[in-house]
Amino acid sequence: MTSMLSAPPAPSMPSLAFPDLPERPALALPVEDPAFMALLRDAEPDLTHVRQNHRHAGEVVHVWRHTHTGAFAVLIMRDSGRHGVKESGGTPLYDRLSQLAGMWLASESPRPARC
Repeated sequence: MTSMLSAPPAPSMPSLAFPDLPERPALALPVEDPAFMALLRDAEPDLTHVRQNHRHAGEVVHVWRHTHTGAFAVLIMRDSGRHGVKESGGTPLYDRLSQLAGMWLASESPRPARC
């Protein structure tokens, strides 16, 4: 008899959204910009990112998880503009993402001309 090892199933997005964790207000990150996402991959190579659209609810959910520590941040981008974030305890991962977004917006992002 031969036994085969199989990988445990990957967690589904609903379980990654962690409905039991408190949500705090969040600012939108420029996650739709490929240049920003490339910056995140370069600055934090140990982060994995998953995105899922919930158009029926007017939401897009982004989950970042650190591959070694397991720390995570769940960013809920809402059409209403009332964005939220949920995080694992101990590591302010969203704060780091926000810091990188601020640096990117200040230095690399093209600015529209002001009249």
